[in-house]
Amino acid sequence: MTDTSIITNSGDPPSHTDSIITTLTSQMTKALSKVQVSTSTTENSTAPIGIKLDGSTYALWSQVVEMYIYGKDKLGYINDDCPPPPPQTDPSF
Repeated sequence: MTDTSIITNSGDPPSHTDSIITTLTSQMTKALSKVQVSTSTTENSTAPIGIKLDGSTYALWSQVVEMYIYGKDKLGYINDDCPPPPPQTDPSF
């Protein structure tokens, strides 16, 4: 009889973390395939994210939201990578 268990690159059986990663990857792929790209020129204020946020979906939801914000080129405002505006007393303000 053939052993059909999955073996990782290290030769060890998969861990619980590997299972979670596989599940999240699958859910993310499914969620992203539901997102429809809008061709309108107006900016929509709601994000087309098809994942309901609850206690068990936070990891997936946060990754999808971060990718969405990154796609809008606004991630720097969230993770503090944008330089602060000049002070109001600065002539360039």
